[in-house]
Amino acid sequence: MRDALNSTGRPIYFSICQAMPWTGTHPLQHCYGNSAFTTIPWLASGLDPRTLANSYLVEYCNNYDAFGTSGGAPGGWPAAAGFLSNLDSQQLLTNNNLTEKGAYNDNDMLECCNGGQTQAEYRSQFATWAILTSPLILGNDIRTLSDDCKEVILNKEVIAVNQDENVVRGKLVYQGTSFVKDSPMARMEACGAKYQAWDAGRADATVRMIDGGQCLDIYNCDTSLADNIFVYGCHPGEPGCGSNNQEWTLSTNGSATAIVTHLDGKCLTVSQDGAGLLSTTPCGGAGQNFLYNNTDKTFRDINRPTTCLTGLAGWPGNNITIQVYAKPRADGSVAVAVFNRLTVAMDYVVTWALLGLDPSTPARVRDLWAHADQGVRRGQVAVTVPPHDTVML
Repeated sequence: MRDALNSTGRPIYFSICQAMPWTGTHPLQHCYGNSAFTTIPWLASGLDPRTLANSYLVEYCNNYDAFGTSGGAPGGWPAAAGFLSNLDSQQLLTNNNLTEKGAYNDNDMLECCNGGQTQAEYRSQFATWAILTSPLILGNDIRTLSDDCKEVILNKEVIAVNQDENVVRGKLVYQGTSFVKDSPMARMEACGAKYQAWDAGRADATVRMIDGGQCLDIYNCDTSLADNIFVYGCHPGEPGCGSNNQEWTLSTNGSATAIVTHLDGKCLTVSQDGAGLLSTTPCGGAGQNFLYNNTDKTFRDINRPTTCLTGLAGWPGNNITIQVYAKPRADGSVAVAVFNRLTVAMDYVVTWALLGLDPSTPARVRDLWAHADQGVRRGQVAVTVPPHDTVML
């Protein structure tokens, strides 16, 4: 089909999608058996989607006019579908490096203005699609556009972020969670539960859950954060921090084993407050020695041998509270989308450091929804985000 279209000599936008067999770590996300729309199997077989089409669909479920549940839901379509499902699919199923001029990851057709969501939710869908450089394909009846609808889909400043000459995909630079039991944080819990068997000492240096297949992961490659140890889809061999945040050395001294990150040599550390949360701290401190049992494949805290390293398989799901996306623009500015996933308003401070900017540099801030300058700020800007809404700067 690609060759036939190219042979016409006419510019034609070619969008493709194919459901691929995709079993794995997020069973409640699936709508179509053990399949998902993802480019990863193509890449594994040696096919580069960028040479096949202008865009390629990435999602667990076809987009559906509902806010949805990010952790998925039993029953498949449409219970597991909706805006949040599609948005989270971009982290779970996407290779971010496949966005370039003329080739884009496709978040699927927009559902804005179809009546199943609030104005705030439609703003959030349009804003996140725009900053992720997804094709903005309208799925509503353009013959009947309300003023509210026009406020969203005709916003030239938001569209300009999507169409910027610097063709890169916006990145999720911050994600807050409410850290309850269904979060995918790794932690120490009473032995005998699910997700406590680990495949360790592997050639690729990952520590993988045997039940689920996810890897022990340092959130955002930042070893300085508290409670920063998650389980996440394995990605060995990626450049830069891409795989180092999942690579560990098991350093054994007698019966005790320390789990040392390849990022900067810090040790996996159990909090000493009894909560069982995990961080990375300089080696030589308390809470860093584990007993690895070769029979049941558990890591036990040497000081509390009835507690085991537990990986609660899955995306944070409904426990995600707020997300910050950033996209560098051709003029040197940075577009920012702050998405509040909760049903209450949230305050958030966007720091220049989070955006990769010099904290001492003054910057002019503009509200893209309101088309209004917010003045010059230095180092940070505070925003209040209404429920399910997105502030775009």
